[in-house]
Amino acid sequence: MFFIGYFIFVALAALVIGTAILKERRQSLKKLAVTLLVIVTLPFLVGYIYVAYFSRIPEVMVPNLVGVVSQEALNQLETVSLRGRCVTSVVDSRYHEGAVVSQHPEAGKIVKIGRLVDLTLSSGVGAVVVPNLLGRSEAQARAVLQAEGLAIGKLSQSFVPDVDSGMIMSQDPLPGEKVAAGTAINLTVASSDEGVRLLEIMGVDEETLIREGQEKTVESETAGEGRKNERRFLLW
Repeated sequence: MFFIGYFIFVALAALVIGTAILKERRQSLKKLAVTLLVIVTLPFLVGYIYVAYFSRIPEVMVPNLVGVVSQEALNQLETVSLRGRCVTSVVDSRYHEGAVVSQHPEAGKIVKIGRLVDLTLSSGVGAVVVPNLLGRSEAQARAVLQAEGLAIGKLSQSFVPDVDSGMIMSQDPLPGEKVAAGTAINLTVASSDEGVRLLEIMGVDEETLIREGQEKTVESETAGEGRKNERRFLLW
């Protein structure tokens, strides 16, 4: 392929120079000979240097560095006679901070030894500012948290008769704090239910009460089954 392009280039160059000399109507054979010699030998010399030196450089396969920490990635590249550099970092929750997110050339590519491989690193999970949920309804709070990449944590109720039921009264973490994406936000919702007030007076957590009630129900059902089996044994 190289030699075909080379001969096409020489033919075109000779045609252009010959036309220019004819237009000048000068019989400068020496000038024409020198010009043609340069045109013929220079590309051939460049092609020979490329074939003799650059095309014979050994080739290696680029390793897969995605998910590998930066220093280890650089060490792996050095092992296969490649060079690496960290060009930028991006927020990516799939990989911990400092790990390779992407690379160029990609893994599996065959390249000359000494080739430079660009690495993009993860800056870890992005920090999210906790939104202000106070005064919102539970449905609104859920929508806001989902939009911000956060989650609903523990949801508890507090007896507040003068406030609309379902309104967010407190939150943890507080508004304006910076947390990792996906962090659960605990919410306290206002309630006018007297039962909630009674639980607060008793100092009993609603979830604990529900859990204990479920355990007692299971115990009652188990005891009931035992008594039934006992009756069947006596009748038998």
